[in-house]
Amino acid sequence: MSKEKERSTSLTLNLSAAYRAPSRQRAESAMRSIRRAIMNRFKVSEVNVDPQINEMLWRRSKSSPPRMLKVRVRVEDDVAYVERHSE
Repeated sequence: MSKEKERSTSLTLNLSAAYRAPSRQRAESAMRSIRRAIMNRFKVSEVNVDPQINEMLWRRSKSSPPRMLKVRVRVEDDVAYVERHSE
């Protein structure tokens, strides 16, 4: 058995598609688009999002999440961990 290598990368996610949703559902839509983008890009079955990302989405209320978000993604054993990008 070979051990899968850990992959890590930084991404800027465009969340402007969440603004097509009704105003009271935009933060939820942004979270779904983060999960969907990570699953499609890294071909993983599970995505774990850090609570800080959730706080960033809800900081300006559920009707106006950020349009762009910088994140760091770490993939281990078919699970992606999404964390806030620290500069």
